[in-house]
Amino acid sequence: MIVTKTPWMDRHTWHRRIGIDPINPRSKAGEKVYFDHVRLLSAEEAFEKHTSVEAMCTFARAAEAQAKKLLGKAAGPANVLAQFECTEKGHSVGINYHGPLRSEEIQGLHDALSSLAHLTMKGGTLKFQIQFNVSQ
Repeated sequence: MIVTKTPWMDRHTWHRRIGIDPINPRSKAGEKVYFDHVRLLSAEEAFEKHTSVEAMCTFARAAEAQAKKLLGKAAGPANVLAQFECTEKGHSVGINYHGPLRSEEIQGLHDALSSLAHLTMKGGTLKFQIQFNVSQ
């Protein structure tokens, strides 16, 4: 499980703020859909400059809520990787997945993630991925 390896947001801090156990992310009580990890694709210095850990956590929790709502009855197991590109004016999202999910479920998730409130930022462009897992 990787979040980042520098002080900006170590994985234990991230997991505590998003509300999951840093040692066992599935421990959030056997949920059908659960947050697995965030991978920063932009330089960490860019995240330090353009957003905050709190803003990232708020955005990730909102994305997780949509994933749980839309994939809660989906067939599993599956992995869903959502890639975001964010600016002050909004964001775009791309989704890749592995598992027995239906195209309607993926399209619904894409639409929901596309319409999330944008990440609070101060200029620039940030890219990152959020992975969700769907259990059986």
